[in-house]
Amino acid sequence: MDSILTQITEILTNKAGILERESSLNHFLEHLVSDLVGQALEMLDTQMVASMREKGYQIAKRRSRSVSFFFGTVTFRRRAYVKAGEVFYPVDHLLGLASKQRPSKYVQNVFAQASTLGVFRKVSELINLVSPLTISHQQLQQLAKQIGQEIDRNQSNALANAPTSGTRKVKVLYLEGDAFSVGKQGGGNFYLHRLQVCEGRQKVGKQRMELRHSQEFIDLDREKAFEALENYLGQTYDLRETVIVSNSDEGSGYQKRDFDSLCGEALCHEHFVDRYHVNKKIKERLKFVPELVKDFQQALYAYASDSLVPLYETIESLCETPEELENLHLLQAYINRNWRSLKPFKQRPLLKDFEAVIGTCESHHRLYTYRMKKQGRRWREAGAQVMVKLLSARRNQNFNTYTDYDFLPEIEVPAYDWQSLFRTYQKPTSEFKKVMKWDYTSLYQVHLGSHKLRMGFKI
Repeated sequence: MDSILTQITEILTNKAGILERESSLNHFLEHLVSDLVGQALEMLDTQMVASMREKGYQIAKRRSRSVSFFFGTVTFRRRAYVKAGEVFYPVDHLLGLASKQRPSKYVQNVFAQASTLGVFRKVSELINLVSPLTISHQQLQQLAKQIGQEIDRNQSNALANAPTSGTRKVKVLYLEGDAFSVGKQGGGNFYLHRLQVCEGRQKVGKQRMELRHSQEFIDLDREKAFEALENYLGQTYDLRETVIVSNSDEGSGYQKRDFDSLCGEALCHEHFVDRYHVNKKIKERLKFVPELVKDFQQALYAYASDSLVPLYETIESLCETPEELENLHLLQAYINRNWRSLKPFKQRPLLKDFEAVIGTCESHHRLYTYRMKKQGRRWREAGAQVMVKLLSARRNQNFNTYTDYDFLPEIEVPAYDWQSLFRTYQKPTSEFKKVMKWDYTSLYQVHLGSHKLRMGFKI
């Protein structure tokens, strides 16, 4: 430890510039920590020999492996065991590493989350700039695909197999659903179906509000999205004393009867037609009498059917073409068909004590549309499915929940005083010896004039 402190002191007191000193310190610590972790893993591997043999495993060989962490690349040797014809590396499984996988599990997760922030090329450039690791945009895309598929698979299994007797009791739940289109490679579009549930909203700043206990479910298949939300509600909530409030644009697949299937044993289900889409429909159908649009909206939202009759008659008298008359009749049919769902929130007896937290679905599309629709981006369906799974896991703050599954057999790791690793650090590896003997003046020149020192951190 004294030798390490001496080396750090020499770096910090070197006459080079501040940036050069910090850069050199960073490289020194990368090599130091990587070497320590490598030795720790080899010690773990040695200490697991007895327990592995007790379980019937036989040592087959000992091989070297390199793993990229954010603190640097660790190279170590570990034993391979054989049992019933299958090869097993306990240290690899302890780290959650698959065969031929260079980045650590944590690095993979962070990179996959970063890929949701922008196009793969720009995100990979940012990663290469701020970390000791380098990754191409093709590698990042492949990694995002792998993690997205893992989240999709594990989330589906978790929601399908977990118990359906939820215990959380709330007075009201708000459900919303809608679909949006994205461009398809080769031409055309396809739809992504998104559902959200929350328990209300809460203040997170002086003026900012956010949904409380919100969860989102999105899929290319509408039925799968509904099934996922239904499973989540059943596993999380006891709905027998809960009023469910749903809101949608009444488009195909998002009507009241579709939300009825999610309510289970709920106390009551109150459905609304989204006001934004109602206003859009009114303006579209009455574009030939724009001066009456505001009056029509006021009468509708006052839920006064008697006030709408004279308005219908007035508008009909102003129709000059068959097309205008047809638009009026279509609007009238739309209003009559959805009349019960147009009743204002505060006029419904069961909802008078609750806040109207509806109409937020469109604005919450932005996380997805900003990543998937800007600059004319087009997707294959498989790629879009992977990306929305990454985005929804990030939004739901359960990214690690579906990527940290432990399907590995139990491994007995003996207790060890890890501080002794520093006290007995007598035999540094050849790589660490090189670090301890650095000529720091030469290091500055090499680092500033060449990228060769980063070559060892590629993944």
